[in-house]
Amino acid sequence: MKRGNPIVASRYARSLLRSVDPERREQFQQYFDAIAELFAVPEAEQVLVSRVLSEQLKLELLNYALTPFAVDETFTSFLHSVLRAGRIALIVSIGEFYSQMVLEQTDTVEAEVWSAFELSSDDIKAVAGSLEGALGKQISYVYKVDPGLLGGALIKLGNLTLDLSLKARIDRLSASI
Repeated sequence: MKRGNPIVASRYARSLLRSVDPERREQFQQYFDAIAELFAVPEAEQVLVSRVLSEQLKLELLNYALTPFAVDETFTSFLHSVLRAGRIALIVSIGEFYSQMVLEQTDTVEAEVWSAFELSSDDIKAVAGSLEGALGKQISYVYKVDPGLLGGALIKLGNLTLDLSLKARIDRLSASI
């Protein structure tokens, strides 16, 4: 969902990442996630990207989204600089680039795993272990259930999709007939 100028967004993300202690990177990602949730509300997004409304109003709205957190001063300063530069419309993209850069630095791959039915925690660990062994990297995964798969699993690793579902097998078989 990267919006706006990806070059500018990636530069902001890289700049922030350089100034963050490695043990606080996860915390900063939570801040970005909260702001992304705020941008998912159309009315809030309209306020934040408005050229007419004041910076103070926008800052109050952003601080509201971050209320559950004891926000780090580094992130607060970063957010103010993005807002003052008129780049707040890029903040969701900046967060996405930031997340990707953290994964790259920690040699981690993001994976989405779908199965036809609920798997036990042991099964999920086994799948993650197999993926980590095959790739030689840590796996950060999101697990979802999709009964439409009928059986098996669907795994997305970046641009790579492994469709090991029964539905895909049936589709391939019917296409060959």
